[in-house]
Amino acid sequence: MTNKLAIVAGLLVIAFVGVLGWAILTWDQLRNTQDVLFDTQSQLVETTRMLGETENKLANVTSELASTRTELTSTKGELASTRTELTSTKGELASTRTELTSTKGELASTRTELTSTKDELASTRTEL
Repeated sequence: MTNKLAIVAGLLVIAFVGVLGWAILTWDQLRNTQDVLFDTQSQLVETTRMLGETENKLANVTSELASTRTELTSTKGELASTRTELTSTKGELASTRTELTSTKGELASTRTELTSTKDELASTRTEL
């Protein structure tokens, strides 16, 4: 019975050493897993911070884009108004040119009449 007891005790010691070795390996693996988890959490925090910065930049760019669109719409309106004014001004210019041509014609006619009147006056003076 002492042999059996020694064998059982030896097996228990071997089992204990095995369990102790398994526990040490598991503890190391657990520590490595915790290190990886800590690193991953740190990366997550940094990624979240960078995402926040990117969202802020995106919000700024979106705001600038909206402002630019508003300015563009305003500029388009001003351009349309300017085109309308230009068309009106071209019409007025054409009308003014027509009036100028008519006035030149009237001036030429008046000069002709004036020359004719001068000639008549000169002729009348000569007769007197």
